[in-house]
Amino acid sequence: MPCHAKVFLTIDIENIQFKVLIKNGFDGLFWLPHDEAVLAKVVEEKLANSSEKKLCPIKLFDMDGSTKLSFEIYIYFQLNKKYIRFFRIGRAMGEERLKRLQSRDIGTVYVQKDDLGNSMIILPRHCGN
Repeated sequence: MPCHAKVFLTIDIENIQFKVLIKNGFDGLFWLPHDEAVLAKVVEEKLANSSEKKLCPIKLFDMDGSTKLSFEIYIYFQLNKKYIRFFRIGRAMGEERLKRLQSRDIGTVYVQKDDLGNSMIILPRHCGN
C-alpha cells in the first residue's frame, strides 16, 4: 500500500508551531485561503496517480478457515488508522486464526476488490461487481 502524506490546514499562520507539527509527523502545511489552488492541484494529482486499490469489508462469518485464499486479508487498526496485511495469498487461514480474530472483537477484515476475482465470497453492494 502506498504511503500517505500527513498535512495540516490552517487559516491562522501566525500561531503555528512548526516544531510541534514536525514532531507530530506532518509532511506539509497549507495556509487557506492563500494555498487553496495549490492544495486543490496536489489533491487532484494524488488522486489521479493513486495506485491504491479499493478495500472492501468482509465479515468473518462469511469466511471458511479451511479454504485456500486467493487474496490477501487486511485488518484495520482504528488507533493508528492504518490497514495492515494480516494474511497472504495461497494458504488457508485456519479456524484457529479466525477464532483468534473473533476473540479480539475483530468481526470484519478487508480485501482488495481487484484481488477477489472468482472468489466464493459475495461482495457488499457498495464494493460493486
